[in-house]
Amino acid sequence: MIRAIAILFLMLGLESQAKMSATPNRQNGEEDIQKVIRTLPLESSFRRKLEEGARGDGTHYPWMDEMGRYGVRRARLEVRFVWQGRPTEIKLTRATYYSKYDFDCAEITNEDSLSRIRTSGLERELGNVAIERAAHASWFSFDRGVRGSVAWGTIDLLDDGWLPHPPPLLAPKEYKSPLLDILRSESSLNRYLTSDHPGQEDLDRALMAAAVYDDSCLVRPLLRAGANPNFRDKSEGNTPLMNAVSSRSIVTVNVLLDAGARPDAEDYAGRTALSLAAGKGFEDIVQLLRNRGASR
Repeated sequence: MIRAIAILFLMLGLESQAKMSATPNRQNGEEDIQKVIRTLPLESSFRRKLEEGARGDGTHYPWMDEMGRYGVRRARLEVRFVWQGRPTEIKLTRATYYSKYDFDCAEITNEDSLSRIRTSGLERELGNVAIERAAHASWFSFDRGVRGSVAWGTIDLLDDGWLPHPPPLLAPKEYKSPLLDILRSESSLNRYLTSDHPGQEDLDRALMAAAVYDDSCLVRPLLRAGANPNFRDKSEGNTPLMNAVSSRSIVTVNVLLDAGARPDAEDYAGRTALSLAAGKGFEDIVQLLRNRGASR
C-alpha cells in the first residue's frame, strides 16, 4: 500500500514537472522577441507591432521547427469552406511562404525551395493547422451569413509562438474579387502582367489595391508596367499614396513618392496624405511626408 502511494506521488510529481517544463517561459520569450526586433529594419511594420507590445502566447509547435528548417518565417494559408453558421467542408486551396516576417519582397518563389517544402510534408501539416484554426475561429468578417454559401479565408502562421499571429480572416466569396486574387502574391501578379497585358485602367485599379498591402514588390511591378502613381478613384478621389498612408506602409509610401506621387494631392473631401497620417497619429509617416515635401 505504501509503495503504491509512493508510486502515485512520483507519477503526480512527474506530471507536474512535465506541465511546468511545457509552460512557456515569458522572460526567455521576451528576450527572443528583442532579438527579433533588432534584426528587423526600422520601417518594418512587424517591428512596429512588436515595439507596441503585440505578443503571442509562447506556445511552441513542432511544425514551427520544420518551418525554420526550410527557411520559412511566415506562411499564409488560404482555405475554402461552406458556411453553415460556422465553416464546414474546409479545404486548403493555396499556400504562400515568406522568408521574412514582413511580406515586403519576401515571398519564396524559387521552384526548388517550394518543391522541398511540399514534398517534405510541411505544407500538408500547415494546411491541417489552418483548417483547424479556421474551424474554430472566434472572429469573422462574414456579415451576410448565407447558409450553404461557399466562402474563403486566410490563416497566417509564424515560426515562433511568441510572435503575434494575426487572427483568421474569413469572408464571403463575393468579397474576393479577381483583382484581389491577382494581388495575393508576387508570383500571381507577375503572371498577370506578362500574360494578360492589362490596360491602363486595370493597371491603375491594381495599383490602388496594391498600395493597401504592406508589400512594395506588388507596387513596383505595376509602376514599371505604367500604372499612374497619381491615379484618383472615382468614389472619393483617393490616390495610391493615400491608401498606403492609411495602411501605414512606410516602404510603399517611399516607393510611390519616388515614382512621382504628389504628396499634397487632395481627395474630394479636401484631405491629403499628410492630413490622413496626422489624423491617424502616424507620426513616422507624417515626418516622412514632410521630409519629402508635403506641406498640408
